[in-house]
Amino acid sequence: MHLGIATILDIGTEQFAHSPFFRFLLDYVDMRAFFKAVSFGAFAGAAPILVFTMILALGSLPEGLNGDGRLFPSFWLAILPLIVSVPIVLSASICIGIPLTLLLSRKGWESAEAYIGVGVAAGSIIPIAGLLVIQAPSGYWMAILGAVSGAVTAQTWWSSARGKLTAT
Repeated sequence: MHLGIATILDIGTEQFAHSPFFRFLLDYVDMRAFFKAVSFGAFAGAAPILVFTMILALGSLPEGLNGDGRLFPSFWLAILPLIVSVPIVLSASICIGIPLTLLLSRKGWESAEAYIGVGVAAGSIIPIAGLLVIQAPSGYWMAILGAVSGAVTAQTWWSSARGKLTAT
């Protein structure tokens, strides 16, 4: 079953009829595949750090169960990498991934390599740009996590939605 944006938002398509971007979204974007790609990509980027935050949270868990109000901060610490990565991956998927899909499908250039290449490049550039904006002196290793996240998001998008369409 194809679950489109119009179904999710329960909006009429007539107000977007003249916009090629929204027409593309309504006609071609499989929202289940989109959210699957975002979820997998966000988890892939957060997983290496998530291991450490889970260990730290579990280490403080006995204190949290004693009733001193520290259970929520431990839980927050455990999921913090996901809380950071999900909005970044979702924003990048909307701002870069959807327009890329529109461009590649119109030009007939869709392939796993095209999506993964752009995913790795965008995933590397976004953390570096963020670090440059805040003038961080270090942390550029996060570009590796961004590249992995971009690659996983792109591969999941390709295998879940786009590869099926181009194979037929």
